Amino acid sequence: MKEGSINTCARKAAFLAQIAHESAELVYMEELASGQAYEGRKDLGNTQKGDGKRFKGRGPIQLTGRANYRAAGKALGLDLMNHPERVKTPEVGFRTSVWF
Repeated sequence: MKEGSINTCARKAAFLAQIAHESAELVYMEELASGQAYEGRKDLGNTQKGDGKRFKGRGPIQLTGRANYRAAGKALGLDLMNHPERVKTPEVGFRTSVWF
């Protein structure tokens, strides 16, 4: 959590509360819905057909949208554009959550 400056009691509490809320207390590492609701959401960077499903919520923070996957991948040195499913793994999911 040092990587994301989650270094005070208040920040730690806020981070843990947020990921608990987003993931139903760390039960779901991938959004249950299909992601269709995000299709065409330009505010999320979803500009290509299929982006809604491809870049649906994953990881403890439920990272969502082409733009967020691109930015997280770039910041963390990961190819999330070609492998968005990696965000649902604990190793990558927690890193993207701290980054976000």
